[in-house]
Amino acid sequence: MQNENARDKPRLQINVRKSHLPSIVTTATPTTSSSTRLVGNDLVKTPLTPSEAQSMIMKQSVLMGNMLRPTNNVPVGIKGLSPTELHKVLSGPDANNILLIDVRPVVPSSNTRIKNAVPLCVPSTLLKRTSFNMEKIVELMGSDVRERLNNLEKAKYVVLYDEATLDLKTCGPNALYHTISKVQASGRADGRLYFLEGGFGRFKNDFSEHVEDLPEDSATTDYTYFTSPSSGPNYLSGNNNLVSPATPFSLRPVLTSLRSSPTWARVPPATAVAAVDNTNLTVLDLVCDMKDSLPYSLRQIVEETLAGRNPIAEKFSKLQSEEQSRLTQAYFRDVGSNNSSASTSSRLLRTVNSSINANAVSPCLSPLPKEDDGFEYVLYTGSDQSKNRYSNVCPYDHNRVLVGQDGYINASYIRTSISKLRYIAAQAPVPNSFCDFWKVVFDHRVPVIVMLTALATQGGHVKSHKYWEVGDYGGVQITSLEEETFGNDGVTVRYITLQKGPDTHKLVQMQYTKWTDLGRPEKVEDAIELVRLKNQLLQDYKNSVIGSDWVLVHCSAGCGRTGSFCIIDSVIDYYRKLPRFDRAEDTKDHIYETVHELRRQRLGMVQVQRQFSLCYEAVILWYCKHYLAEEGDLDSSCSADSEPH
Repeated sequence: MQNENARDKPRLQINVRKSHLPSIVTTATPTTSSSTRLVGNDLVKTPLTPSEAQSMIMKQSVLMGNMLRPTNNVPVGIKGLSPTELHKVLSGPDANNILLIDVRPVVPSSNTRIKNAVPLCVPSTLLKRTSFNMEKIVELMGSDVRERLNNLEKAKYVVLYDEATLDLKTCGPNALYHTISKVQASGRADGRLYFLEGGFGRFKNDFSEHVEDLPEDSATTDYTYFTSPSSGPNYLSGNNNLVSPATPFSLRPVLTSLRSSPTWARVPPATAVAAVDNTNLTVLDLVCDMKDSLPYSLRQIVEETLAGRNPIAEKFSKLQSEEQSRLTQAYFRDVGSNNSSASTSSRLLRTVNSSINANAVSPCLSPLPKEDDGFEYVLYTGSDQSKNRYSNVCPYDHNRVLVGQDGYINASYIRTSISKLRYIAAQAPVPNSFCDFWKVVFDHRVPVIVMLTALATQGGHVKSHKYWEVGDYGGVQITSLEEETFGNDGVTVRYITLQKGPDTHKLVQMQYTKWTDLGRPEKVEDAIELVRLKNQLLQDYKNSVIGSDWVLVHCSAGCGRTGSFCIIDSVIDYYRKLPRFDRAEDTKDHIYETVHELRRQRLGMVQVQRQFSLCYEAVILWYCKHYLAEEGDLDSSCSADSEPH
């Protein structure tokens, strides 16, 4: 594969080749990023390296704090230490008598910092509270960090640094200012408290030998109490939920047994309610400092989370209750292939969808009613149960994908009211449904298949079969197959050519294997990058072939991971196209509303709370990057934008 003009991307970066589809392009040529910094009494622009441009979204001291609000309340007795002076200390006999404290955001400080520095990233909302003193900050840290901070009195030098602050008198009340004020107020470093002039950026440029790169899991060990809800006290409110400024993407969902009522006992396990776990939305420093730039609904989520409430859990609980109500009414109205007992409302929609066939490659799905009142939901079990990977996850009859007169596939047409993007959400096909699967792909001219599961778990449980081998599938032939694997990223891109009689159809399948069942991607950035990759493939395909824009998305059951991807993709597409001046007036929670829409089209879309939380995190992180790109503070290539048409 040829990577043209490669640029830094967050975590997962996939650039596809050009050979299969005529207009597939690689990532764009990077533009040079720059940052405005204070040098003497002048504001100057200095170039950033690619890695600095990537991490720039997290550097609130540069983007948000350094030069906005000068303050006269500079802590008395705080001295500046130049990079050269710090170098001399670290190279001299007092090297073991210095305590370095890194107050940068979690992401950059977890990737690289000055050797032996202690990370101390605290949300600005907490730092601004006079009652949130140094003692409470220390209690929230991991054991290693807590032990070192408890030895403040023993250090000859206590040096704090952020990314680029040159002077506390002109930096304004940023994270460095507030943290150093907390340390000074504790009285445990009198006369020995310093800040590093020019911060980490300047010191790294001048004395890189004192800087180290860190393993990926350093944030977890540094912020133990931020990433484990039950590990320590919460000073935000009276409850036990702990706001997390770190990146705890490894928290396990907490599942409960089925309800004891006779009605609920009949609901299949796959649709059981995940209990409201004790995790809040992951709140990064970026979000804390940029929340006023967010659309109203996203800003409200952040503010409520910072206030100690758990809006994500409350909203997810409501979604679960609404789905329970639908299931208790609809689950036993099973419909066979020729059964006429379907409700009138369901049959009307099914009639409209029956026109979606090989002669209509750009169908329009009949709209669902805005509310459930008066609409009767019917779950279609199919005449051949062996074609369901999971028998308790059935498509609704009104929007299931039809396969001729006799075929069947466990798949649903999915669309949203906020985006023109359209999906076919499906279970991973089983061997005796391969023919039906490829018929749907060919008849709908599906350009991109998004596969969000590995073939099997580490325990050997089969999650998907290998349905893309070269061969004949009931008249649809796979005549060529090429693939490229990006090992560490967990991504494989396959270039597939289908033939049916004289007609051919080319498509691309992208598989991501680092998203476990009932889980979430290893990094939230990966979800954003998967959307970017899908958009790039879809856009390139549409530039070369006139056809449908149905994207087929599947995991194993076709609901949890599949629903999460569709939500993130649709909501990002909505905000990307929303005029900037309309955002402040946009008060709807489009993530919640869209999950509600999708669950009325397919069972269990966004299956557990941690996936629901992922949707908010991914959209908020994308929005912050997109906003900075609009402001010119971030190279637009870092905003994960590749707009489908």
